[in-house]
Formats: sequence, structure tokens, C-alpha cells
Amino acid sequence: MKINEYDFRHLSQDIELTLKQFPDVSEEYSNGRFVRSEKVKDLNKRFRWDLFWASTSVSFRDALSDYLNNDHIDTALRRIVKPIERNY
Repeated sequence: MKINEYDFRHLSQDIELTLKQFPDVSEEYSNGRFVRSEKVKDLNKRFRWDLFWASTSVSFRDALSDYLNNDHIDTALRRIVKPIERNY
């Protein structure tokens, strides 16, 4: 993984906090209750990235993009966010 340990912990904590604030979000996504769900091909990728955007500040995202590309960020997100099952 290309992300440094400090940023990985920060990202993990941000996502964990968001999941605690919205405990039903995994179920909502699994059941397709989110915007444009009918167009989603990779549900888990959509879920990971929506959590990323909802959990992180602009300054943190900018700091990550200074040394990571989207593939690197997605690798970190896959390690943090548990996969969900598509039920729709």
C-alpha cells in the first residue's frame, strides 16, 4: 500500500466515525436505497468512495492526492471498508 501509516489511521478513523453516526448506511446501500443506485455496476466501490467523500475533509483529500492516485486510495479503502452484499 502506498498510503503512509498516519494517513491510513486517519482515514480509517474518519470512516469508522461516519459509520457510527449512520449505523444503517450499509443496509441502505445493500438494498439500493441511495441516489442513482440503478446505475451502479460495482456496489462496493460506490459504497467505499461515498464513505470516503462523506468522511473526509477537503484538506485531507487534497493531502492524499498530493502523493496518491485513486487506485492507491481505493486499495486503502478496500482494507478499511467491509464489503456489502447487493440485495436489489
